[in-house]
Amino acid sequence: MYAFYSGMPAGNGWQLYNVAREFKRQGVGSSTRAWRFSSVNASYEMAPTYPFMLVVPSNISDMTLIHAAKHRSKGRIPVLTYLHWANLATLSRSSQPMVGITQNRSIQDEKLVEAIFSSHERAHGVVSSASEPVYGSTMTNLIVDARPTANAMANHARGAGSENMEFYKNCKKIYLGIDNIHVMRDSLAKIQTALRLQDERPVFEVRQESNILDELALQRSQWLKHLGAVLQGTRQIVQNIHIHSSHVLVHCSDGWDRTAQLVSLAQICLDPYFRTLEGFAVLIEKDWVSFGHQFQERHGLVHQSSSKFDMRAPQHDLLLDAEAKNDEINEEQSRAAPSLWDFTKSLTAHFQGHASSQTAPIFFQFLDCVWQLQCQFPERFEFRGSYLTELVRQAFSGTSGTFLYNSERERRLSSSPNKPAPAEMTPSVWDALLSDTSWKNPRYDPSLDRRDGRDDQGVLYVEPKDVRFASDLFRRSDDSLNAHLDAERRQKVYLQQQLAESVHESRPKALSHQDPLFPEETFHNAARKVRSLFSDGWNRVQEAVRKTTDEANVVAQRHDSGVIPTSDSNNESSSFAAINNPWIEQTNKVRNELDSLSSCSWEPPPSSTATGDALPPSLPRSISTPEPDAMTSTDPLGASYL
Repeated sequence: MYAFYSGMPAGNGWQLYNVAREFKRQGVGSSTRAWRFSSVNASYEMAPTYPFMLVVPSNISDMTLIHAAKHRSKGRIPVLTYLHWANLATLSRSSQPMVGITQNRSIQDEKLVEAIFSSHERAHGVVSSASEPVYGSTMTNLIVDARPTANAMANHARGAGSENMEFYKNCKKIYLGIDNIHVMRDSLAKIQTALRLQDERPVFEVRQESNILDELALQRSQWLKHLGAVLQGTRQIVQNIHIHSSHVLVHCSDGWDRTAQLVSLAQICLDPYFRTLEGFAVLIEKDWVSFGHQFQERHGLVHQSSSKFDMRAPQHDLLLDAEAKNDEINEEQSRAAPSLWDFTKSLTAHFQGHASSQTAPIFFQFLDCVWQLQCQFPERFEFRGSYLTELVRQAFSGTSGTFLYNSERERRLSSSPNKPAPAEMTPSVWDALLSDTSWKNPRYDPSLDRRDGRDDQGVLYVEPKDVRFASDLFRRSDDSLNAHLDAERRQKVYLQQQLAESVHESRPKALSHQDPLFPEETFHNAARKVRSLFSDGWNRVQEAVRKTTDEANVVAQRHDSGVIPTSDSNNESSSFAAINNPWIEQTNKVRNELDSLSSCSWEPPPSSTATGDALPPSLPRSISTPEPDAMTSTDPLGASYL
């Protein structure tokens, strides 16, 4: 490989990630004493694919860890990978338990998981009392199995499987349904098939497509569906840690593919440090390089032989396309100076060499998810999308030792006593990348990640459905890759608007702007209007009564003086009905009372000062009018006015 013969010395990039320095930055040993550094794997014997130093609960001994490793695939026990700054909630990772059909269990593994999920109680070195704040919830601590449920159950037949929750306390388990490496490899191969119809140009050269891209073929690849599943799991982890202040343990099968994707993306969302150039490099070194992602197998750059350090090129390095015709392949191989292939062709060629190959675009898919985060939060990343493209190129070029081999052990230990370790012979990818300032994002605004309680406190909540094909990674224009997707989304927005307008128009106009719950303020307004109506109506009734009484007295006086004959009194009284009174019923009641009084005999009281003239029996001499003050105090309903 070029990394061994480039002549470039091993730089400081290999020392970029330091276990003790990074976890102390997170708060281990300062914010909490519930965790300790363990060198139980210093010789890489307990877990060959794990780093030499692990962060484990302080109340768990190394002997317990050794016994617990027997119950986990490849010995990859649950260990800490992230301590949240806001509430001491934790993110841990492991491989699947070796449960099997017989439902095997391990007391040591159960105690280890229980200690992780209760680490908040030992933040100050002792178990907290009931009066002290507890940052983890026994109802929301999660064991996240990234696999589909059927896949996890099928692994029981092979002696593995998933946790029996009857024996794991203070937590619950969820399945994310993320498909395995074979499905991801086939999905990316379908994208490559769709892109191969366009003109071939040198790799990483931005082009103007002359041929029409088969957008439906891109949709059938299901690539965006797989991205959405990974991002949906990431969002659940972020919410559980930051909002519910609880602990999360993530695993898949062996804990180095889907697990690495989920824990890395969750840390990017939770901690702004990992969105910087340096922090992103530390994250990749920690959760991908150090924790044993199988770069050698997944990328297929190093020949899989009995010697893990055989530098012969894999047999399928010159393969253009698994579906290409033989004459096309021979023509390409016969060229004296073959041109660089299309980006996606060179990428997927490594994934199509053998039917039983373990190659898969897991790291590429992780970078695609980071690109989706950049699109949704363009001002929260210090680096731009082209930086991710360069990482993909570096991962498949073999120019550095960072993305070679499968574990920290293979990079740090020499294959023979007379040879230095690969980390001492090859340059680190970070030596060149971090010294180049052209990767910086001009829109980056670190002030948005303040932790003073305002806004989102630097925590990102990704929208899993808002995904699109990455133009930077697939080296195509965004219009050609996502035209069909954008058209569907515009149509969806239009239909939603039409539906909202139709619902709005179907509502009664009188109620269109009112709260359907009839708020208290609306009720009081209506009550005031009713009260005002009764008040106005009652005042008009009083005025009608006064006018009727006055006219009756005038008629009585005219009878006494002999101005009008008695026979005309009925005609005079009939004029009362002509009074303009909106409360007709009340007015008629008053008139009936007056008529009843005229039909009965009336004798003046002894103390009367009348002249003694007889009053005609048709009308009384006088009718007493109630005082206005006495009548305005109450309304016809008997309610006092306020």
